[in-house]
Formats: sequence, C-alpha cells, structure tokens
Amino acid sequence: MMQAVSPAWMERVRTLPIRIKLLLLSFIVGFSIITILYLSWYRETSIREIYDIRTKIMSMDVMLMDLQRNQNDFVNLLDPRYRREFSTVFEQLVISTESLKEDFGKLNLPVSTLGRLTILTGEYQRLFQVLTVQLSKIGKDQSEGLQRDMVQSIKNIEAGLLRVPNTDNIRLSLHNQLMAMQVFTNNLLLHKQTQFVDHFERNHQKIMNDINNMVPEHSVRQNLRTNLLSYRRTFFDLAEAATIIGLDYQHGLRAEMETTIRESHLTLSRMADEMNIAIRHQERNLNILMGGIAVAFSIAFLVALIFLGRSISTPIRNITNVMTRLADGDLSVDISNKTRQDEIGDMLRALRVFKMGAIIRRRTQEELREAHDELENRVEERTHKLMEEVQDRRRAEAQLMRAREDAEAANRAKSMFLANMSHELRTPLNAIIGYSEILQEDAVDLGYAEITPDLDKINTAGKHLLSIINEILDLSKIEAGRIDIEVTEFEVQDVINTVAEMVRPLVATNNNTLLVEGSQNLGVMKSDLTRLRQILFNFLSNAAKFTDQGKIMLRAFRENDIEGDTIVFSVSDTGIGMSPEQLEMVFAPFAQADTSTTRKYGGTGLGLTVNREIARLMGGEVMGKSSPGKGTTFTVRLPAEILSEMLDDDMENAHV
Repeated sequence: MMQAVSPAWMERVRTLPIRIKLLLLSFIVGFSIITILYLSWYRETSIREIYDIRTKIMSMDVMLMDLQRNQNDFVNLLDPRYRREFSTVFEQLVISTESLKEDFGKLNLPVSTLGRLTILTGEYQRLFQVLTVQLSKIGKDQSEGLQRDMVQSIKNIEAGLLRVPNTDNIRLSLHNQLMAMQVFTNNLLLHKQTQFVDHFERNHQKIMNDINNMVPEHSVRQNLRTNLLSYRRTFFDLAEAATIIGLDYQHGLRAEMETTIRESHLTLSRMADEMNIAIRHQERNLNILMGGIAVAFSIAFLVALIFLGRSISTPIRNITNVMTRLADGDLSVDISNKTRQDEIGDMLRALRVFKMGAIIRRRTQEELREAHDELENRVEERTHKLMEEVQDRRRAEAQLMRAREDAEAANRAKSMFLANMSHELRTPLNAIIGYSEILQEDAVDLGYAEITPDLDKINTAGKHLLSIINEILDLSKIEAGRIDIEVTEFEVQDVINTVAEMVRPLVATNNNTLLVEGSQNLGVMKSDLTRLRQILFNFLSNAAKFTDQGKIMLRAFRENDIEGDTIVFSVSDTGIGMSPEQLEMVFAPFAQADTSTTRKYGGTGLGLTVNREIARLMGGEVMGKSSPGKGTTFTVRLPAEILSEMLDDDMENAHV
C-alpha cells in the first residue's frame, strides 16, 4: 500500500513541521486512550451491580452472625433488650433478602438458593420465638415466672422452719439442706445441666424424711411438706424448660437454631460463590473485547510511529550528536547555518545560542572557582577563631563549676559551725538560767528582796538568749541535714489543749485573749509531736508579741482527700499586720517586716523560717496572709500520717 502512494505526496508529508506530525500521532494516541477508558468504564459499570450483590450477601452473613450473638446474649442474660435487637436485625435481613430478589430478577440470576435462604431464616425466627416463650416461662429475674414461684416457695419454707424448735439443731440441719437445694436450683439456672436434677431429688427426699422424723408438731410438719412439694414442682418445671431450650449446642432448641444458622451461612457462601463465578465470566468477556481493541490500536499506532519517525529521527539524530559534543565541552563543534523554517531550524538556532552561552558559562565558572577558593580560605580562618572561643568558654564554665562547688562546701561548713557553736552556747546558758533561779530562791529565803528584780532580769535575758540560740540551732540543723523527725501517734485535740495552756500566760502579757476552735473530727495524727508543738507555739508566741489588747485565734480541722487526710492549723491575730512586701520577707532567715519592728519588738526573725522548714520536713507547707493594721493569719497544712517515703524525700530536699 505504501508503494502505491505518490512519491510527491510522501515527500510533502516528510517535510511537514514536526508539531503537525506529533499532532497526528497524538490524535491516534488520544483516540486509543479514550476508547480504552470508555471500555474500562463500561466494564466497571457492567459488573458493579454484581459486586453490589456480593457485598449485600456478605453484609447478610454479618447480619446472621449478629442474630446468633443476640440469641446467645438473650439466652445467657435473659435481657429483653437482646430480643429487641434480634428483631431489628431480622427485619434488616428480610429487607436485604427482598432487595436481593429484585437484583436477581434484573440480572436474570437463579433464585433457587435465595429461596432456600428465605426458608432457613424464617425457620430460625420461629425457633427463636419458641425459645423466647420458654425463657419467659423461666423469668428474667426473681420477680416473675417460675423463678418468682420458686422464691415464694423458699420464703414459705423458711417461714415454716422458724416454727420448728431448734432442739438438737434440728432447725439448723433442715435450713442447711434447704440451702443445698437452692444451690442445685441456681446451678440449673446458670448452667442448664440436668445432672443437678438428680442431686436436687436426693436432697429433697432426705429433707422430707428428716421433717417426718424430727418435726413433732403435725401442722408445722404438714405446712413444710406442702411448701417443699410446691418447691419441687416448680423446680421440675424449670428443669423441663431448660431441657427444651437445650443443654448445649447439640440438643434442644439451641441445637436446631445452631443447625439452621449454619445452613444459612453455607447458603450465603454458595450465593457468594455464584456471584464470584458471574463476575469472573463477565470480566473474561470484557477483557477479551478490550484486548482485541487494544491490539488493533497498537498496530495502527506502530505503523504511524514508524512512518512519522523516519521523517523526524534523522535530523534529530544529527542535532543530538552536536548537543553531545557540546555537553562534553567541545565548543569547537560546527553548527550548520542552513536556513530552515520548521522546528529543526528553531533547534539549530537554539543550539547556536546554547554554544555561545556555554562559552560565557565556562568563563564565568573559572571566575567563580577563584572566588570559591578565596571564600574557603576565609571560612577556615573564621572556624579556627570560633574553635578558640569555644575552648575559652569551656574553660570559663569549668572555673564557674569549681567556684560553685567551693561555695557549696563553704555553706556546709558554715552550717556545721553554727550547729556545733549553738550547741556549745546552750550549755553555759542553761547553767546561767539554773543558777539565776537558785539565786532567786535564796534571795527570797534570805530576805534580799532588793536584788530579786535584777535576778529576774538575768533569768529572763538568759531564757530569751536560749530561745534565740535554739532557733539558730534548729536552722543550722536543717541546713546541715541533721534534724530528725520522730513519728508517734497522738490525739490532735490533746496537742491543741496542751499548747493553749502553755501559751496562755504569754498571751496575757499584752492583755490579749486566746480563743481555741477545733472541729469534731480531728482524730488521730501520726507525726512528730514535739515539732508540731514547736510550730504552734512559735506561731502563737509571734502573734502574742505583735498584738496588744487584741484577740488571738487557734483553729484546727481535718480535710479528706483521695491522697490522704490533711490536718490544717491556723493562728490568727488582730495585731499590727503586714503589707504584701513585708509578708514576702518574713520567711527569710534573720529577717523581719522592717527595722522598726526589730527595734520595738525584738527577735531574730528565725521563728517563721524554722516553722516553714520543719513543716516541709513533715510533708506539709506554711502559708501567710496579712493586712496592715488588721492582723495576720499563718496556716500550716500537715499530712495526718507521715509515710516513710515522704519523710525520706523531704529530708533529702530540706534547705533554707
């Protein structure tokens, strides 16, 4: 056929612009792709309905499993909710079956298997209704059905046993036998096993004989026998219903339902296999059709490609050779200056421009290489300087670390020094206080009343200095980690009463009034009794010192929490109060609200600091609230019971 074509016509085709040749080839390719896509769409559309039917069949298989699960839940739990769910799922199954009938009719598929499925599902529904009747007869709990009758019979028997004299434990023996009969009844209801019927019958016969032999009063004996016979009849009615329902999946209604549901699953499986066969048959026919069309278009495309390729490949090959040499760096390659108006001419002109650009790029790359070398030298110098700076910084960090360790060691040495020196100071002070008290007694006895005020001042100053040293000693012990917490069990109310009696004379010094308020449920506390007294005494003495002709309130209550109970103590006064800025300073060691307070009221400012640190060691916390001129309230929250791991953590973290 190609030989019959005029040479002039072939030459005209060969000299057509490449874009027109490619357009013709693209038309052939596009038409082929559109045709194949259309056939693919037709293929998917033609078998989609069969796939939908198979999906419905699979969903119906899931519905059957839901029916079986609801049936088992209803049998085991006797809950009407599962019976309603069974009915709902069965209605969906019927709707799906009717929908399948319509789909089978549209596609002319056989409906014999579907008819078999309809019969099986109808039989399964009938068996479930019979099962429902039997379970309703038994009753879902002890308020209806045979279970209610059995409960009433047991109540009547127990009422009759109360009339039996308990001589020689007759009543106890009969009651134990009745409990054994109830155990067999419960086992029958739970497991539906008839072996418990024989046990029940033997036990029933034994209790009837014991009643005849042991119960002397005729009316009581007759009443018990009547109620036991009623109990026996109800029990055997339960056994009969359990037998009808089925002992397991191999007997009774449950066996028939299991067989029916199994056959239904097999029927659905056969229907799914039939759908798979129909899908494979349809796909095979359509694949054959699509394959034939694809081969025809491939042959046409190949012929067009060969014919058009020859007119394009030769000039393209020549241009490719030129481009390869240019890519290899041969800028001396000769490019034809022949004028052409088609795409080949455009490519030749582009190659000439590319050659000129390559020459310019080579010159530019040489200049960039020189600049790159210079930049690398600068980067290397800068990197060397940065490494030196990093090493200097590391040396500085090492020096800071050593300085920090030296400071910590100095702090520990200071704490140890304070602890040891405070202890050494207490010994002579105790002697001074003791001798001043002895001298006071001797002065009274010897009649030297004029020196008694001086001795009182010595004793008061000694006690004041001893309290300051004690606070310093407590603070130094906390800093040195040498303070111990001794846990004992005590009544919280007793501690409050003791502390109140101890502090009343101190409160009365400035004409103040002490009020104590505690809740009823304070209970027992497992903590350090001595440290708790110290905390409360420090708060109360601090309130008495800064309050004049006012009221001091000591409150305590217990808070319940899932993590453990907490005892809350609060000390309130109507004294001079503090501003928020002053309140922030009171917990700092050796600090008071301001210098005027120190001059007027005295003190080292350690009491509140020691209180807070001791409270933290006991697993609690101290908080303060104050207003100038309106008074101050300090609150301490402590756990009702100190746990060993809590104590260890607090001792490790203790600091001022």
